[in-house]
Amino acid sequence: MSRGSFLALLLSLASAVFASEIMSPPWRLYDWPGRPVAGAPRVGLAARWLRTLGLGHSQEILLASEIRFLDSWGYGVIDAAGFHYWHERRHPGLSIKGSRQVLPPRHWGRYPFFYASGPARYQIVLKNFGPHPYKNLRIKALQERWYFFKGWSARPGSDFARERKIDEILPGQVIALNGQVGVTEENVGSGFERVRLQVLQVESGRAGSFLIEQAEPFLWCPEDSMDP
Repeated sequence: MSRGSFLALLLSLASAVFASEIMSPPWRLYDWPGRPVAGAPRVGLAARWLRTLGLGHSQEILLASEIRFLDSWGYGVIDAAGFHYWHERRHPGLSIKGSRQVLPPRHWGRYPFFYASGPARYQIVLKNFGPHPYKNLRIKALQERWYFFKGWSARPGSDFARERKIDEILPGQVIALNGQVGVTEENVGSGFERVRLQVLQVESGRAGSFLIEQAEPFLWCPEDSMDP
């Protein structure tokens, strides 16, 4: 094999490793001490080596995001038996059986819950860990509900979507956006909802490419007060 062919093969293998490092989960980034922000690509040895040679990937999205739920009242579990709620703040250790409706197994898991009489508060955190600023961003927080016969869909009500424009996120800068959503006892529905985040870059006055899209589910507990 000639020297040129060997170098081409080496660069091809390194590019494949680089792509797998950037695209493979888990992605994690630490911003302020000890606090991880999920969703950030890992930049491994092959990636740094290729960048040193000037061959780095030009389409990387070096913007990390996380959706954090604040002040939940406990946690709920969705499994093969339906819904269960652990009311940790009001009655530690108390578990209450909820709806017996069974969701598909892909949704089984543990989620924070909020009482229907109060708001569900959340925080969207964005950090730019790339070398260049991100400009003209449109941040959307969409509220969606799980419907047993059609899956995820827009939740009815005037607070379905919230939108915020960000002029610029500088390299290393962290931005936190707070939001909240409410529901009435009569409008709890399945009780399984999610906040879906979309980050778009505005180009020539119009929303251009998606930089980030992710969703985090939570639960509404229909009971306002739990007595053991």
